[in-house]
Amino acid sequence: MRGRSFASLNDDRSHLREGQGEPYSGVHESVPRKSVTPPAGLGSGDSLYCLQSVPSAVKTNCLAQSDGKTGLKFNLLDQIDEISPDGLRLRARKHVSLAEEYLADHFPTFPVLPGVMMLEAATQAAAWVLHLRHGFAKSMAVLKEAKNVKYGNFVTPGNALSISVELLKLTGTGATFKVTGLVNGDANQPASITARIELAYFNLSDRSPDLAATDAKLIEHNKARWAVLNAGVASVQLPVASVQLPVASTE
Repeated sequence: MRGRSFASLNDDRSHLREGQGEPYSGVHESVPRKSVTPPAGLGSGDSLYCLQSVPSAVKTNCLAQSDGKTGLKFNLLDQIDEISPDGLRLRARKHVSLAEEYLADHFPTFPVLPGVMMLEAATQAAAWVLHLRHGFAKSMAVLKEAKNVKYGNFVTPGNALSISVELLKLTGTGATFKVTGLVNGDANQPASITARIELAYFNLSDRSPDLAATDAKLIEHNKARWAVLNAGVASVQLPVASVQLPVASTE
């Protein structure tokens, strides 16, 4: 069902039951800016605060508590397909399966990957660029701001979202990225998502020194996750210091 457009869905709203929300309003639907800070009250008994972005439509953060209970979490990338030799660009893939439970409501008779999930996939892809560039020195890479977010093509079950991110500029707390998402990597089709995003990169112990052990666990978790995602890509030695990037003004 790759050929169905946003416009055609807007012309046929009969498949939506009352209370289940409206379809996408058009190609230029935007996501509002939103800032993120580490969660307040995270204690030394808590274990993992997961890589996540912040749009409230879907709760993507997870906190594995000391009692063993784990909240909802999403790994929105299935595979890393390519890393540029300079480490500034990365392409990854998210396969969409009808088995994903949230598709039952988005939408009941026309399941498509939600836009917020596309943004989360882009955030996770950009986070790997930061982790690799800095040698996994920090535990947290989270979405700080999203600008000019535009959606232009559905990703239906059986297809894949190919996410490309490019590091544009370093900031005082992280970096900004250009994002492009294509259905099955097909550049002849409209992009599913384009955006400019800014990520913050930090350790939890920067604010709470007693969370140093949590940072260490998260860094090891990130390294293990990277090994799984990167299994099909030849090892790349990234020139961390040799690639100089402009630094955004803090004013």
